[in-house]
Amino acid sequence: MDSISSLLDDVYDRVGTPNMPARRTPANGANVGRDFRSLFQQSDVGSVTRAVRDSVAYSAVEPGHSIPKYPELKLGPKLGRTIAVDPTRGVDVNTAFSMMEAQVSRNNIKHDQRIQKFHIRRGQMRKIVKSKRWRKLFKASFDVTVLRCMELKRQGW
Repeated sequence: MDSISSLLDDVYDRVGTPNMPARRTPANGANVGRDFRSLFQQSDVGSVTRAVRDSVAYSAVEPGHSIPKYPELKLGPKLGRTIAVDPTRGVDVNTAFSMMEAQVSRNNIKHDQRIQKFHIRRGQMRKIVKSKRWRKLFKASFDVTVLRCMELKRQGW
């Protein structure tokens, strides 16, 4: 409970709004929840969230602890289209190619390429979509009908 109380003190210090009442440190830590609620009521949520994040990161710098490092995301056009070859992690060239093939098949890239090869006008595309939808519904109902016929044949009809 002492560590929570010290984190709350640190958050109060970091937020530091002028209309904030003086911080009362409870003797046994029983009022921590009430103090935290009043902190949210006295200042905006964004500053409190940042203060809590910074306080937790600062408290992790104690000896024996380290701040977790997150990888920097490179949100470019190549994201999701590259596989890193790293022999230390067990990803050699052959593995990377097989991972890339799996990713290509999972994302239906070949299908998209075939569809996007030629331009199709909107009206024609609507006709194609309507036809595909009808074929799918027809196939589903036909399969149900065939199953019913086979069931009736097994029963001796």
